[in-house]
Amino acid sequence: MKILLVHNQYRQPGGEDVAFEQERQLLQRAGHEVVIYHRSNAEIDDNFTAAKLVLVKKIVWATDTHRDFTSLLHREKPQLVHIHNTFVMVSPAVYLACEYANIPVIQTLHNYRLICPAASLFRDGKICEECIDHSLLRGVWHGCYRDSRLATSAVALMLAIHRRRHTWDEKVRAYVALTEFARSKFIQGGLPTEKIFVKPNFVDPDPGVRSAPGRYAVFAGRLSEEKRVCTLLSAWARLRSPIPLVIVGDGPERVKLEQQAQHLGLTHVTFLGRLMRPETLAMVRNSWLLLLPSECYENFPLTIAEAFACGVPVICSRLGAMAEVVDDGRTGLHATAGDPDDLAEKLEWAWAHPAQMEAMGKEARREYEAKYTAARNYEILKDLYEHVAGSANGAGAKAGPPTEPKPAGVPVPASVSTPASVPTPASALLAHSRLRRGQDLAGKAWMYLLTALQEPLQVFRLPGLFVRRVHIGEFLKLNKMWLKNSGVKTVIDVGAHSGEFSTAIQAVIPDIQLYAFEPLPDCCTELRNKLASRNGHLKVFQAAVGDEHKSVQFWRSSFSKASSVLRMSDLHQSAFPWSADNRPITVEQVTLDECVDKMKLESKVLLKIDVQGYEDRVLNGAVQLLSQVHYVLVEVSIGTLYEGQAQFQTVYGNLIRQGFCYVGNLEQLVSPVDGLILQVDALFARA
Repeated sequence: MKILLVHNQYRQPGGEDVAFEQERQLLQRAGHEVVIYHRSNAEIDDNFTAAKLVLVKKIVWATDTHRDFTSLLHREKPQLVHIHNTFVMVSPAVYLACEYANIPVIQTLHNYRLICPAASLFRDGKICEECIDHSLLRGVWHGCYRDSRLATSAVALMLAIHRRRHTWDEKVRAYVALTEFARSKFIQGGLPTEKIFVKPNFVDPDPGVRSAPGRYAVFAGRLSEEKRVCTLLSAWARLRSPIPLVIVGDGPERVKLEQQAQHLGLTHVTFLGRLMRPETLAMVRNSWLLLLPSECYENFPLTIAEAFACGVPVICSRLGAMAEVVDDGRTGLHATAGDPDDLAEKLEWAWAHPAQMEAMGKEARREYEAKYTAARNYEILKDLYEHVAGSANGAGAKAGPPTEPKPAGVPVPASVSTPASVPTPASALLAHSRLRRGQDLAGKAWMYLLTALQEPLQVFRLPGLFVRRVHIGEFLKLNKMWLKNSGVKTVIDVGAHSGEFSTAIQAVIPDIQLYAFEPLPDCCTELRNKLASRNGHLKVFQAAVGDEHKSVQFWRSSFSKASSVLRMSDLHQSAFPWSADNRPITVEQVTLDECVDKMKLESKVLLKIDVQGYEDRVLNGAVQLLSQVHYVLVEVSIGTLYEGQAQFQTVYGNLIRQGFCYVGNLEQLVSPVDGLILQVDALFARA
């Protein structure tokens, strides 16, 4: 089988990189043709602010990755793509490329990134599942990623956009969780249950079992807060027995831990720093036992499997995946996480019972031979590859579980979607539409971020506004000093949709009188629900707006914001294919002039028009009203997006004749096909 492996390496090498490299070698030894797509976060230039801003966009959608990866798929034509990590440089762009090429995707879940911006489910020294139980905004508020709200916002934005686009549940054929515990967390976080398989990491080559138990305990890992080596040192200070401890590894906590050991007078503790992997394995193999006092869930600590391979028992926290992998009393012992007294008690018992600990070491070796060898791992991986590739081949291929018994711990869904091996025109069109929509959302996210950074303090308002269902993009566009100081008291929102503009402008100017017009019944209902709890004088008219009162045929788009009295043009459908499905309905149309008596127009008045090409008809039916209006904000087209629509010049001329002057544009819409400007949000003010 020809397999394309994808991996984004972090700046500091870690267990994910070891697992990726071992799996690559395993597949090549088994005779598979392996192609590698590899990026590294070492490519990131932290020296320039502009580079950091570009990086935020890459987190959501890396255009260069999509281009290069699409070319690689076309050139190599793999049967399957196996993704290990996409953060940061690879980005989720690879999923869309695979979907468009109709190549099935498997992803290994090495960390909790898809359900936690920090990827660890750990915050402020304790387990945190707030982003699972509530929303990603909790992570933004706490600044979980790199202790930065801005950095966390970028990660949360990536997750939110691709959740909404169903990237994680539709574009990945199968996920590989490393433990049953991790699988349960990803299911809790919303990934499809039937798509998550369990395959642990493995140790290769076999380091060999120790000849006899050593006379020291060892910790091997990164010296960071969640590993809780500080708890280990506190436990050592409580020991009555002179047990030597060797700490292998480096990290941000090292200096602090060395100072703690010195303060406690721990003469039996030695810090060796970072060692090469063979040297680390040698230290583990010659040890008495391995210690893992983490207070985070972990995912699959490779050091446990390495200790088992060496015949070394493990004392770990009774928490998460660690408690699953280490069988208490058989392959090691469990201690209460964060409790140095309990850990010291387990250590004293282990030191006093060498025969029992040696027996646990032998059981640990048997556990390795049963679950964590390269040969056993390949059996699981091969079955999973065949199942996924078979389900993608359609007729004549395996669409259900393989006829051979499945390895324990690797659930196979009763059914997996089976797209044809050659995309039909309809499926290709759908994939193309999703790709364009992804690019459009990524572009908007980038624009919103740049807008937010113009006034950084407003970022702190965003979580509260999100909870209040205020459209963040519209708020960022409108939250300007000129508007706050404009003296606007009344806003008329024509083409209000579900309240994106209405809720945003009320967040900027809280005490306005608001009148909203929207013809679509479901959008009108949602609009009323959003506005119901807000202060001020609010009224919603369920009607289209034009130049005469009558019933009109209204074209409802699959993307409801693109709906219009006018039929959508080919230009619109090709530039924004996700909006191309349109069906006619009948709605009531009114004029603004006939509604003037139903509105209390307190000066100053802002008229916003967003009616998809029908702007000239709205203005023609608002001659009386316009004499009382001070500002007009109108979305107007440069290209022909709707049949028979007004162009910018027509709308411009109409408003100039009514006594307005053109001020400029608040925003513009460009074609994702060629970058041409298609629409602008033009602002006119009373001259």
